[in-house]
Formats: sequence, structure tokens, C-alpha cells
Amino acid sequence: WAFSTFEVRELSAGRLPLWNPYTYAGAPFWADIQSAVLYPLSLLTLLLSGPWGFSLFALEVEAILHFWLAGAFTYLFVRRLTRHRGAALFAAITFTFAGYLTGYPSQQLAVLETAVWLPLLLYFTDRALLDRSGETTQIRLSFPDTLAAGLVLGIALLAGHPQTAMFVLYTFILYVMFLALIYRKQLARGLLTPYHSPKGAYGLFLAPLFIILTGLGLSAIAWLPGLEYMRLSVRAAGFYEKMSGGFPLHDPIQILLPGSVSFYSPLYMGVLPLLLALWAALALRRRETILWGVLAAAVFLLSFGGETFLYTPFYLLAPGFSIFRNQERAAFIFSFSIAVLAGYGFKYQLSNLHVSKSANRQSPSAGFRRFVGWLLIGTIGMVVLFFYGLNNTGWQDDSPFNLLLSRSVWLAFLLALTWGATWIGDWRLTEKSGSISYAPPPTTPQNGSIGYSLLAASFLLIAILDLFTANWKTNIFPSLPEAQTAVPAVVQAIREDASPNDIFRVYNEFRIYENYGMPYEMEDGWGASPLRLARYDEMYRSLRMERLWELLNIKYVITWREELYAPSEIIYQEPSGGDVTYVHRLHQVAPRAWLVYQVQEMNEEATLAQLDAFEFDPAQMALLPPETSLSLETPPGDENGQIEIVSRAPNFWALNVTTPTDGLLVLSEIYYPGWQATVDGLTTPIMSVDYALRGIQVRAGQNRVEVSYQPVTFILGALISVITLSILIALGIWSWVRLRHGRADEHRPGLEN
Repeated sequence: WAFSTFEVRELSAGRLPLWNPYTYAGAPFWADIQSAVLYPLSLLTLLLSGPWGFSLFALEVEAILHFWLAGAFTYLFVRRLTRHRGAALFAAITFTFAGYLTGYPSQQLAVLETAVWLPLLLYFTDRALLDRSGETTQIRLSFPDTLAAGLVLGIALLAGHPQTAMFVLYTFILYVMFLALIYRKQLARGLLTPYHSPKGAYGLFLAPLFIILTGLGLSAIAWLPGLEYMRLSVRAAGFYEKMSGGFPLHDPIQILLPGSVSFYSPLYMGVLPLLLALWAALALRRRETILWGVLAAAVFLLSFGGETFLYTPFYLLAPGFSIFRNQERAAFIFSFSIAVLAGYGFKYQLSNLHVSKSANRQSPSAGFRRFVGWLLIGTIGMVVLFFYGLNNTGWQDDSPFNLLLSRSVWLAFLLALTWGATWIGDWRLTEKSGSISYAPPPTTPQNGSIGYSLLAASFLLIAILDLFTANWKTNIFPSLPEAQTAVPAVVQAIREDASPNDIFRVYNEFRIYENYGMPYEMEDGWGASPLRLARYDEMYRSLRMERLWELLNIKYVITWREELYAPSEIIYQEPSGGDVTYVHRLHQVAPRAWLVYQVQEMNEEATLAQLDAFEFDPAQMALLPPETSLSLETPPGDENGQIEIVSRAPNFWALNVTTPTDGLLVLSEIYYPGWQATVDGLTTPIMSVDYALRGIQVRAGQNRVEVSYQPVTFILGALISVITLSILIALGIWSWVRLRHGRADEHRPGLEN
């Protein structure tokens, strides 16, 4: 919501939201990949909500839409694989409402909005490479579907969560390799339709490469600035201990007992979907089920991070794994793989519901029922043990047996429903009375039989009952959205105290949420984003607060401290959670821009130490990196320079600077590539000053200084994306014309001869 409100405000003002001045004393907004400025569905949300004003409700609707898309895309993919509508619907419900997507992804929309595109990407990839319309699957090349797959990958990359996008890309590559492996004999024989030439074989390998390049090209406008930001951020120095976090080893308990370990249960897939997935992986032994079973097992181990052996080789060898934290997000692929397997298992149980007695074989559904029955007996034993443990502890509310008993009772209930559903599947309507009675199964499967329909409906209802009961309250918050977006009282107090045209920043000591500055247009020294500049982070954490306030133009401090080390006045106080939140106004506030005439060159470590020294005065001297080679003159007497800030916007500054001698204009703004300066129309380099600030040399006399943010990575990325989109449009038109001419030729007289 904070990111979106800033984006709406900038776009409404006719500006691209390139730079965000409201967090971290200024940070690149577009380059923060989770801003997802050009994600099409987010832009649609902004457009549709425009007449009523952007609100948190608009984001709720956007999240709900993506849950629907997750189900719709999964339905398309699994229906293509299984050729079974019921199986596709069951897989769609499982993936959409299982523990992963209904957990924290909906609180971090970039995760949700990236993940939902995986099934559609695989759907178009499968259509692009395979023809499943006949009795046997044949390799073919479909150029329109290849274009569609590339477009979907580009949208997924624009959605704003690179770690989830990495999982999507790796799954795509694995699926393509799997198809090439199982159809390698067709490749060797050159059995390609509609292209029967050897060139078609090369095309099969070039199509996935084309999809990847298309996705990267479309999203270059986002990931190229993001890559630059990431390399300069705290993520660039990720260590194994920092990146290897994942699920604790006891979290798999929640596969069957959701909520027994933590608030979220991302591994919970539902009891029946999990059983059907296991049955499909172990009993079917088809190449497709083996693929999804192996993938589910691999990412399951990977989701524990450094707790298991598997993450280490990925950290060392697989591109991307060493720069992302929270390896439990691999549960995304586990959730999808289990959903696909559950679809196969669903079809398998229904397709084998009726088996002829003359075949002298037991129905596979009977074997599944027996498997469920044994699990039910074991669960009942677990219920007895937990009941005994709770009884011995005196039925205390805080007893761990309390939660375990309730979860195990629910598990037993679901298993009993599943066992009963498989039994009812063998019942059908008799022709005489129309009443339900048990009858021997017919010799051939009857998809229209009452048993078939009852089993299908029962399985769907059990899954819905299970998943909705476990997950429907996960992200319900007791208050209305308006309460979350109301102006905080401390912000209102600062607004009322500050002068209308006053320029200042606020130091928030974690008393209100860190991104408050973006929606309320209040510049803060901190923020909330996975990315922040490494140099700024080091300076912020290394310097004492009073020096930091001086360098960053801090005027107000929101804190739990009743007294500060610097002279201040309390302008507002508010009881909060057993203590008090105070808002201090500092008596001495450093300006946003000042002139210095003395400089000293030193390395980074010495610079931080000097900045923190009590005897150092940043208003008199600036610290520069080695080999800057800047010479200045001290003004005669007490003559000082003058600075007037003429205009100011997130991406642009204009100042009038008058100085008696050559001086260095220091801006309390963060140094970052892409900022450019002109002095009286002449391009002037921006220097890194005082470790993380900007400095511009000005000549004696009057100077017009303009500073604008024009990142090269954005311009280059935009150029690549525009070229890629133009090529896609041209290829799409060419493909459409070619397809249309082909259909016209089919209807042309005499073509049969």
C-alpha cells in the first residue's frame, strides 16, 4: 500500500516514480524490484481505482484476483496433462487454497503475483512443444504458443519478486529438459509436426531459449535497474549463515497437523490432496508423476535451507540461490507439485473405480481405501495418546497436548470422510426402485454412474472443507482497512508543528511502521524494504545518533526515550503498549544543503571514524574518497556563501548558490549512480561526500545548480524492453497472417489434388 500510494502520486503528477525521497533518506524506487511499477495487473488496479481514489481495498481486490488466476491457470495446465476436468478442478482448488498461497504471499503481494504465473507458463510451454490432441503425444513446434509463453514469463518477472521468479524459471527449465528427455527418440527420428525437416529439431531447442530471452527482454526495464541496486545493497554481501535459513526440522508436523508449530502452515496441502498425490507418485509410476514427485521431494528438502544437505550445493553452484534469504519459499514449488500430483491421483481413483470381477483383480480404489483405513486407525491411536497426555496435565489451556489433540481429532475426521467417500464410490442407483443400494461394479467404467459422480463430488467437497477450515482465517485482520490507512497521530502532530515550506527528515525509532513516510509524504531516515544501500546502512548503524541527525537533516525524533542526548522539546506523547511514544523537536537542525571550503581525503573505514568523532564538524569540512583531487579556497574574513532551494521534486532539485570562492556544495541526499548535475548548464560530476552524501563543486560567484535522476540502467532497460515488445508485436502479426493464409489454403478448391 505504501509503495502503491507513492506510485499513484508520482504518475498522477506526470512523473515516473524513479526516486523515493521518503525512506532511507532517499532510495531508488523503480530499481527496488518489489515496486513492480510496470506489472500490468497492478497498473490496471491503479487505473480502475483512480476515479474513487486509491485505497487499501483496491489492493485487496487485486489479491483476490490473483487467487482466482492461480486456480484458473492451474486448471488449464492440469486439464491439458490429465485430459480430465475433475482432476484439473481438484488440482486448482488444492494449489490455490493450500497453506502456501493463503499464508504470507498475500501479505507480500509481489510473492503472490509472481507465483501465480507458473502454471500458465508451463501450459503455453507444453502447447508450444507438444501436440496432445491425438491418441499419442507428438512433438511439435507452435510459434504462437512460444510467443505467449515468453509474454507470460515477462509478466512474471515484472511482478516484482525475484526469488519466486527464480523458482518459476528453474521449474520451466526443468520441465523443458524433462520433455526433451522423454521424447528424445522422436527427436532422433525427426518426427516433428508440423515441421518435418531437420531444422525443426533445432527449433525445439531454440524455442525455450526464445521464451527466456523474450521474458528477460520484456522485463529488462525492471530487472536491469534492479540488478544495479542489488549489487550496491546489503544483499550483495550475503553470507551462507544469513542466506541459509529455512523451515525448522519440526515444521513437517504441519503437513498433517496445521497450526501446531507456527501461525502459518505453508506445507499444509490438505489431507486428501496429499494422500492422492502420494498415491499417484508411488502407484502410477508414470514419467509425469515421477517428475512431479521427484521435484516435490527435492524442493521439500531445499525449503529447510541449511538444516539439510541439499541447500549447500545449490548455494555454491546454482545461480541466484546465494543472494536470496528465506529458503522456505521453495515450498511454493512443493505446493504446486503436490497439487499437480493430486490431480493425477484424483483421475486415477475415478478412472479405476470399476474393475470387472472376471479380471480377478482388486479395484485400485479399494487399495486406496485400505491405505486410508490404516492411516485412520493410526490417527485414532494418536488421538488416544494426546487425550491421555492432556488428561495427565489437568486439561490446562496452555498445554501443548491441547492443540495437538484438536488437530489430531480433525485429522481423524477428515480421514474418516475420505474412507467413507471411497466406499460410497462403489454404490450406484438400481434401475428398479431408484434407491441407493450396493451392487457389483459393471464391467466397464461408467463416468456417468452415481458412484463415479458421488466420489468426484465427495473428493472435491472434502478438499474444500479441509483447506478452507485450516486457512480461511490466516490473514483476517479484526479492524477495517480504513483503520490501517488512517494518518498516525504522531504524523499529524509533526504536520501541525512544522512550518509549511520547512524541509526536514524524521528519525523513527521503530515506533510506527517504517514505510509511513511514503503515503504521508514525510521524509524519514529509515524504511521497510528488503533492499537498501550497503553504504547507507553501514553509516546509519555505525554513527552515533546525534551525528546521524546532523548529517541527515533530522528535525523530529519519534522514540520511546523521554530525554535525548541532543537538546530537544517534546511536542507530542502517546501511551502505547505499556510505555509511551514521544515526538521530540530538536533545537538545532542542520540544513539540507550547505557549503564547505575544506576537504580531506581518506578511506572508508577512516571516514566513518572521523565522522563519528566529537571534534569533527561536517559544516566546516567534507570527507572525500582517496584520489578525488579537489582544491578549494577559504573565503576571506567571515564571508559566507548563500544557498536557495528553488524547486524540489523526487527526481529533480534546482538551487541558486552564491559563494565568494570556489566551494563544495554538500547535499544531505544519498549518493547513487544515475544522479546528474549541471552548474550553469554545464555538466558537473557528483562526488561521494561524507561516506554516503552528494557533493558538487561550484565556482566563485552565482551558480544555478540543477540535479536530476536519469539512471543509465533505466534508459538501457527501457530501450531493450521497447525493442523486445516491438519484435513480439511484429512476430505476432506475422504469425496471425500466416495462420490465416494457411486456413484459407485449406478451403481453396482443388487443394486436395
